[in-house]
Amino acid sequence: MRPVNISICAFGCYAKQQNINFELLGKEGLYLICGNTGAGKTTIFDAIVFALYGVASGQNRKPDMLRCKQATEDDRTSVEFVFRYGETQEYRIIRTLSHLRKKKRGEGFLMTPASIELYLPDGRILTRASEVDNEIVKILGVNHDQFARVAMIAQGEFMKVLHSSTTERIETLRKIFNTEQYNQFQKIITNDSKILKEKLKAVRTNYQGELSAVEADLNDEVSLALINNIWKLGEAEYDRCPQLIEEIIDRDSRKIVQNENQRVELAGKLAKIHQEIGVAEHTEKIRKELDSAKFNLSLTESIMGDSIVVLNKAKLRTPELEQISKQIEEIEDSILDYMCLDNIKSSLRDKEYEATQNTEQFKKLRSEIERNISFLNTAKTEFNKMSVLDLEIANLNTENAKLTDLIERIKSVEIAYREYEILLKQYNIAQDKYKSDMELANAKSANFEQMNRVYLDAQAGVLAKELKSGQPCPVCGSTSHPKLATGNDAIPAKEDLDSAKIARDSANTVMERSAQIAHTLGGQVETKISDVHAQAKYILKDNMPFDDLVEYTRKMLACNEKRKMELDSELADKNRKAQGKFKLGVQIQRFESRISEDQKTLTELERIIFESSVYIQAYMKDIVETEQKLKFKSEAEAKNELDTLKQIKLEIMQELDSAQKNYEQDQKDLLEVKTKISTMEEYLSGRSVTDIEKLYYDRDAYDQALKTLNKLLDEEKIRTSNNKKILNEINRISGDLSSITAQYTWQNEVSETVSGSMGRSKVKLEAYVLEWYFDEIINRANIRLDQMTDGQYELIRRTDGNRQTQSGLDLNVIDHYNGTERDVKTLSGGESFLGALSLALGLADEIQSAAGGIRIDSMFVDEGFDTLDDNKMTQALNALTTVAHSDCLIGIISHVRGLDEKISRKIIVKKSRNGTSQAEIVID
Repeated sequence: MRPVNISICAFGCYAKQQNINFELLGKEGLYLICGNTGAGKTTIFDAIVFALYGVASGQNRKPDMLRCKQATEDDRTSVEFVFRYGETQEYRIIRTLSHLRKKKRGEGFLMTPASIELYLPDGRILTRASEVDNEIVKILGVNHDQFARVAMIAQGEFMKVLHSSTTERIETLRKIFNTEQYNQFQKIITNDSKILKEKLKAVRTNYQGELSAVEADLNDEVSLALINNIWKLGEAEYDRCPQLIEEIIDRDSRKIVQNENQRVELAGKLAKIHQEIGVAEHTEKIRKELDSAKFNLSLTESIMGDSIVVLNKAKLRTPELEQISKQIEEIEDSILDYMCLDNIKSSLRDKEYEATQNTEQFKKLRSEIERNISFLNTAKTEFNKMSVLDLEIANLNTENAKLTDLIERIKSVEIAYREYEILLKQYNIAQDKYKSDMELANAKSANFEQMNRVYLDAQAGVLAKELKSGQPCPVCGSTSHPKLATGNDAIPAKEDLDSAKIARDSANTVMERSAQIAHTLGGQVETKISDVHAQAKYILKDNMPFDDLVEYTRKMLACNEKRKMELDSELADKNRKAQGKFKLGVQIQRFESRISEDQKTLTELERIIFESSVYIQAYMKDIVETEQKLKFKSEAEAKNELDTLKQIKLEIMQELDSAQKNYEQDQKDLLEVKTKISTMEEYLSGRSVTDIEKLYYDRDAYDQALKTLNKLLDEEKIRTSNNKKILNEINRISGDLSSITAQYTWQNEVSETVSGSMGRSKVKLEAYVLEWYFDEIINRANIRLDQMTDGQYELIRRTDGNRQTQSGLDLNVIDHYNGTERDVKTLSGGESFLGALSLALGLADEIQSAAGGIRIDSMFVDEGFDTLDDNKMTQALNALTTVAHSDCLIGIISHVRGLDEKISRKIIVKKSRNGTSQAEIVID
């Protein structure tokens, strides 16, 4: 990944838009990001990480802390980052932070939401945060933590890696190389082994429980001996248990067969006795029912005679029923005429009410039309009187527009004059400033000239002191020196003379600048005078003195503004009257329309009233004709008579129907009694009396014997069934016991291996993997450290450790100059920095290799160079240059003096007094 350009706004200490073009720094080598402490050097890398991953580079800086405190509410915290991956694949990402701002309308605040845009080389644009995050990891091949380790060797972080303990290194390397999966695997295997052990214990307990539940016949000595043998067996002899249980089951099964045969025999005898008892009981019952039936025969015959008498009496009312039915039919036919009469009367009442309402409406509408016509004539007369209003308003608007223009011109003259007065005051001040600066410049110039003459004279005196007779003068070449110059004791020093010259030049510069300012203001005054005259030529008198302009324009403005107020008042009054005229015109149109519609309605009402009178006469005629045809006075009287007749008819029909049904039922009952007597006499013919008491005694004896046998059979079957279930469960448990034991054996060995409880080294799985990674990091780091220390130092992992505690990732350093090996913590400050920097570079190399050969074409190194002397600093820079020589650009973030002389390409960050920063690229 190579940065191309980054634009920062309201981010960190950068309040306004800040653009950094990384392409100006080249494709490889070193460049310096320098500036005072807190100026915002590391913020540049923060902005890159925020654009890519939405978080800052350091753990102490949260996203919501990245907004610039000096930014205004309208400034969006945004980072636009353009980078390349490969030679031609260019990507652009724009990420903003959410922030509160005041509402433009009303009180309160609104939350401006965060946003994200990723522009891909194929033209696609991603705007969802989850999609962008996944795409960035896919493009770069590393997540945020890995990128921060690879692309940024942060301040203090690599020193922690050098001096941290094994436990701390495990936590660090675990996150970088994602070895938590090995630790989780170790925990899972150990936990699974514990679970299997508990499961095996539970299966064995279950096996013992099943054995203790085996039952035997307490009256069978052989079965009791077998079960005693089962309980005496140990775990090693469990394979004999199923055979012993099968023998117990087999003995009980044979007993069940014998008892089942005996039960069938007893059940057959009991069934035969039950059958004999049933026949005897049924015969005795038939004899009793025959005696009862013969008694009921005479009673039934008497009831039959009474039913015939009642039926004949009911049939005598048949003619009366026919007459009543005919009367009912006649009344029902007349009911429709009563209903029709009621409808006609109802229609007559409705039509009379409608005619009355329409007549009243007709009278009211006619009166309203007359009133509206009177109002319309009055309104038209008033409207015609207002015809001159429009012309009056137009004349007033014309005059008002001219007066408004004149007032504006007067105001512009007054404003221009005020501007002239301000310029004139500034011009006078500038002239005074020029005079003061000129006096100071003349004084400084005179002082310098005097000091210069004294200095030159003194130089001549010094030269004269060195001349000797017969030797040529270095100025004129003469060997004769008749009159030598004398020296001056008050000779000004060369530094004082130079200071006087600088003071003179500075004073002259200030004087020239003051003169230029005064000259410029003088021209502006003349221009403003012309401008005032140009503004005033349309409104002022000719040849009016310039100084009288203000007083004249003030009086003129007051007069015209007063007149404008009068015009505005008059115009408002006329407009109100015009609005009244408009409203009156609208009312006239409405009344004309209303009168026309009311006249149409009046005509329609006349037609409706006439039609109603015709319908009323017709309804009255129909009522008279219908009443003459009807027998009863009203429909209610007819219905009452109808209900009475229907009730009489119903009573006659019910009496006849009841008599007929009773006769038929009595006839049927008589036939059933005679048939039942005949059937029972035929059944009892030839049957003798049975001793039923003896049969009851035999039944009870066999029933008791069968119950005893069934109880014994149930006990045997339940015992056998339970023993068979136990046998099946023991067979199943035996299989589970065998498989679980085998699985536990190998899984326990694996658990002890990965947890470091087995073997001589006793190394846990994750620690073994991390030691391999750490060895690779150390190998890569030693390549850098060898160059930085001229081959003096070499890092080595300490292998001797107490396996009772976490060890295996501790560091020693070999000093090849004296052949010693010691703890890396014994290195001096500068040496520790070089070791830590080497280790960090080795870590970055290993991460890139482990991540599948990702390309990181740009890196940052943050601080630490203040602990190095010049020699060590040169060695560190040479090592970093070696890293950067292969098309890689490395930025060193530092405020150490001397680095700017060694590194020609720089990003200089400057912080202003208000707390905001600016960054500038400088190429020496």
